[in-house]
Amino acid sequence: MAPSGSERKVLMVVQALGPATKGQISKSMGMSADYVEYLCQYLALGGYLTQSKGSYPLRKYGLTTSGEKAVTGYSGAVGGQTPFAPGAGHHGFSTE
Repeated sequence: MAPSGSERKVLMVVQALGPATKGQISKSMGMSADYVEYLCQYLALGGYLTQSKGSYPLRKYGLTTSGEKAVTGYSGAVGGQTPFAPGAGHHGFSTE
């Protein structure tokens, strides 16, 4: 399965933030934490994200090698960098 648009955005946010909780990802994307959790669980099952042990509010998600390839393999990528990668211009995701 190739990641869908929303799934790819989650991967891009995790790439920009590093390992992040569903709350951090949700805040960056402007989506509900429940929907982000659903996407993260689906991506983890597909091998695109890792998840740390612990309760859901503190569980962190990080990119796997497959997740990194999915982000850099994005059709809009130029020189291995997506339009949403840090340093590639305005991406609309908050990292604060």
